[in-house]
Amino acid sequence: MRRLISLAPCVLAVPVLSACTRQDPAIDVDPQVGRACFERHLASLPPGAQYEGIERAIAGRLSIRVMTGLDLKTLGCGLNPDGSLQRDGP
Repeated sequence: MRRLISLAPCVLAVPVLSACTRQDPAIDVDPQVGRACFERHLASLPPGAQYEGIERAIAGRLSIRVMTGLDLKTLGCGLNPDGSLQRDGP
């Protein structure tokens, strides 16, 4: 019985902690949208930068991976509700 009482705060804390770490669900995005996001950033990237792919897409935001020399950077673009890029740039 004593063990059961000592575990109660831990069991009750799990739902509270998981609610704090909740994130927006990922959405499916056309791979060409990731490429278009890269093109928007291309002028600010060093020569030879390479698009590596979509890292994450959630409602309103797209993150892509870009290789710049020896570094792997994450860049982002805004997304419209239909999954297209927002017009107002990165």
